[in-house]
Amino acid sequence: MKTILACIDFSETTEPVLDVAIRLAKALDDTMYLLHVVPPEPDFVGAVEAPVDMRERRAKELRQEHRDLQGRAEKLEGLGITCEGLMVEGVAHEKIIEQARRLEVDVIVMGSHGLERIYDILIGSTTESVLHNA
Repeated sequence: MKTILACIDFSETTEPVLDVAIRLAKALDDTMYLLHVVPPEPDFVGAVEAPVDMRERRAKELRQEHRDLQGRAEKLEGLGITCEGLMVEGVAHEKIIEQARRLEVDVIVMGSHGLERIYDILIGSTTESVLHNA
């Protein structure tokens, strides 16, 4: 039995990623982890703390994302796939690699947003970074 790490961000790439991960899990009788990486809390220049309304809004968004993640994991369980949803905070490519190693996964399934190639060359992409470091 192998282990799959499906990385989702609730963008337009989420459904295709899940479709591939589900097919793999069913074909190989795999266990799956759904990983959602949230960006680190932004630094506010010159501020000791983020304004209260911004912290509350972020907390509300994170709670909703966590509910959505767990709901997707439960749906996969309903399909007969052993699945656990994980939400971590940090830089996406670093956390994906960290969790893949920690969980000793065999397969990482993730999408790409298809940003312009010049952006990928200058800035890099999460997918490319994971490919080079996994």
